[in-house]
Amino acid sequence: MTSTHYFQLLAKCQEFAPEFAGGLSLHLPMALTALHKMGAHEARMTEFYAQQSIKLAHCRPSEQIIEHHQRRDFLGQTQYYASYRDFFLEQIRRQGYATCLRQFLPQLLPGIASAAFHALIRLAYALEIPTQEMSDAESAEACMKQEIAAALASFASQFQTLGHACSTSSASALAPMQIRRLLEQLLAPPFQTWSCESDFISARIATVAALPAFESVSTWLATDEQTLQYLSNCAAHIYLQENNFTVLHMLTASHAMRLVLPYVSDQSLALRRFWQAYAAAFIASGVQQLPQADTAIGKLPDWQDIFNVAIASENEHVIKLVYSCCEEYQAYRLPVYWQVAAKVCS
Repeated sequence: MTSTHYFQLLAKCQEFAPEFAGGLSLHLPMALTALHKMGAHEARMTEFYAQQSIKLAHCRPSEQIIEHHQRRDFLGQTQYYASYRDFFLEQIRRQGYATCLRQFLPQLLPGIASAAFHALIRLAYALEIPTQEMSDAESAEACMKQEIAAALASFASQFQTLGHACSTSSASALAPMQIRRLLEQLLAPPFQTWSCESDFISARIATVAALPAFESVSTWLATDEQTLQYLSNCAAHIYLQENNFTVLHMLTASHAMRLVLPYVSDQSLALRRFWQAYAAAFIASGVQQLPQADTAIGKLPDWQDIFNVAIASENEHVIKLVYSCCEEYQAYRLPVYWQVAAKVCS
């Protein structure tokens, strides 16, 4: 498909609110980017946009103009989404998106699990928008900036903190390669003594984060350059076994965090906050046991064959998961991502 058509559809996504139908999250802009990256044709992109957009909620007008000194005043108030979007877009226009991210992400990352990681994921996909593919680079970059502003506005208006995250690991913190031992601890009491009537991932994460025992979890993991790889890899193995919807978000969020992390100055603290959210999501998933052994690897279909199935799918989660798995496979060269992508498209 032509990049021009992709950017036209992506720009139209600015019309929609980040939530619809009482709490479901907007996936359309991310799915469009995944489809484009996987080689979807114009007709399929148009068809998918029409199928998805009909169910979405339109964005309400800005409640008010948010000034710089007011940027924290309306956190977690969804009615201020458009106001925050306008605020961040103006900041991006003034100082560039990279500087803007470095300035505001430290304030927003305490809400890294907001809307079940969807603000983080939307930001990562915005950074993936291929502005170099379009002949009108100025229009393409404007579209990318709009998506970045929308993602930051989702962070702010849907802000959900998980509590304090210590700036340093505890003396007994385990290295990332031992992530399995940490997850095993989360499968035992007191982390399994909770209940939540809501089916929404964000509500279940908030319930888990409120457990007194959860307060120290952010200190359990030592962070280094391999942290994200081990977290992502572990989520992929669990998903391959469990096909769990919350674990799916842990995997796609790990991919997103890898793309966003270069724009954060204190990467150690950012990784600790991500681990905190990852751990809460793992508990909230209801998974009862970890994979005992790697799944045998048979003959896997070519990536393009997997892409073709994902492109034809009407499920936005399948589209995004396949794209994330391909990107994580390219980054780490671990076959589990190929296995997950093949499984969801089988």
